[in-house]
Amino acid sequence: GYTFGGDFQRNDEAGRQMGINTIIAILMIFIVMAALFESLLYPLAIMSSIVFSAFGVFWFFVITGTTFNIMAAIGILVLMGVVVNNGIVMIEHINNLRRAGVARIDALVEGSRERLRPILMTMGTTILGMVPLTLAGAQIGGDGPAYYPMARAIVGGLIFSTVVSLVFLPTIYAILDDLGNWSSAAFRRAREWAGVREIGAAH
Repeated sequence: GYTFGGDFQRNDEAGRQMGINTIIAILMIFIVMAALFESLLYPLAIMSSIVFSAFGVFWFFVITGTTFNIMAAIGILVLMGVVVNNGIVMIEHINNLRRAGVARIDALVEGSRERLRPILMTMGTTILGMVPLTLAGAQIGGDGPAYYPMARAIVGGLIFSTVVSLVFLPTIYAILDDLGNWSSAAFRRAREWAGVREIGAAH
């Protein structure tokens, strides 16, 4: 027999699957970055740019009157890879400057300035390449889902995350670095205090 609501059920299932895929992608990105940086703090700073890009997608969809669908979710997955890549480029350069003996503030300023042009070029070429797809019309297989929600998700996320990341990513880096230094100092003091107590108990 016929059942009503089949399309809605399929859309709900696809939406749930994409949500799971997004969470898995975020976890995998975080694990890889944590292994490469040998730190949990730097990946957190880079992951913050994903949050900024999500805000960009939301506002761009509101401005353009675009409905969020499965293609937009695929666009966000693509967007995450580009955004994280630019964050890695900037953070790694800042870390290299610090390892070379540059003070943290100077490394943040110099690293951001030196990576500004490559990041803007990457974002610019990606956005320009997506512009034709942002126009409504093209569909998968002629009668399948339209491409434009995916393209608009990528464009909106990239525009917002580029501007915000270049301004706030160094600040988030500094805050997390301070937090890491504070927790390391607290852990060191706790170990020293425990050692003093053991010595006192022994006497």
